[in-house]
Amino acid sequence: MNDWEKLQNGLLYNDVAPELFARRVTAKQLFRSYNGTDDSQAAYRRELMEKMFHEVGDEVLIEPMFQCEFGVNITIGSHVYINFGCTILDCAEVTIGNHVLIGPNAGIYAVNHCLDPEKGQTEGAFPSRFI
Repeated sequence: MNDWEKLQNGLLYNDVAPELFARRVTAKQLFRSYNGTDDSQAAYRRELMEKMFHEVGDEVLIEPMFQCEFGVNITIGSHVYINFGCTILDCAEVTIGNHVLIGPNAGIYAVNHCLDPEKGQTEGAFPSRFI
């Protein structure tokens, strides 16, 4: 089982594994492109959201500067407004339902780290610099 599969199954994983790094690079490219748009580019914003997220409903507006870790673990319902400066760390599924308003500088963190330093270092569950 690779580290992406471990992450998806809630198991300990190596946070700096190459496949996870590559997925983060893709997410960064997409959200940076999104953040470079303005309100007149609704169709392009929609295209980027459809590439970035697992699913995205109708009438979704995300204000820049949005950030996420992977994007593909995020599902957003319809009629959603996410205000400026939202960060979503989606190493697990994050579901935002319909008719949701999220205030400025909100953080949604579906993340936890190995609390046992020895296990984390010996199993590669998390890089030692974070323990």
